[in-house]
Amino acid sequence: VVQTPWLGSALSPKISGGIGVDWMSGTHLLISAEGRYTHHTDTPRELVLMRASQLDVAGLMRLTTMADRLNLLAAGVLTPKHAEYLARPEVRYRVTDALEVGGGAVVLGGDKAPPKTLVDAMRYDAGPMANFAQNDCVFAQLQWIQ
Repeated sequence: VVQTPWLGSALSPKISGGIGVDWMSGTHLLISAEGRYTHHTDTPRELVLMRASQLDVAGLMRLTTMADRLNLLAAGVLTPKHAEYLARPEVRYRVTDALEVGGGAVVLGGDKAPPKTLVDAMRYDAGPMANFAQNDCVFAQLQWIQ
C-alpha cells in the first residue's frame, strides 16, 4: 500500500532485503545492519512520505558489559532519497539487583522542514522522519525490579 495525497492509497508490489550479525562473548555485543531497497511498480502520479524507488539503511549496536550492569545502545535509520535520519542513543545502568536507571534520546531530521498546516501535510513531499522532525525527545527511566 502506498500513500497518496489527501489520505488516499494505492497497491504496489515492492522488493526488500536485510542482513544482521550477532556476536557474543564474556560481554555481549550485538551489531545489526539492514538495508532495504523499495521499488513500487505502477505508482500513482503523487506519493506522500515515500518515493517510487528508495533505499533505507538501518543499524543497531548494543553492548552489555560489567557483569550485565551497563547497557549501551545506538540505533539509527537513514533514507538518502529524502536526506533524512533517525538516531536513538540510550544508556542503562543497573545500580543494584533491584534498581536500574537509564536515559537516551530520539532525534529525527531531514533537509525539509516539517509541514505547518493540514493542507501542507496532505501534500508533503519529504519522508516520514523529516515530517516529524520537531518531535525530538530526551528521556530518563527508573526501573525497580522485584
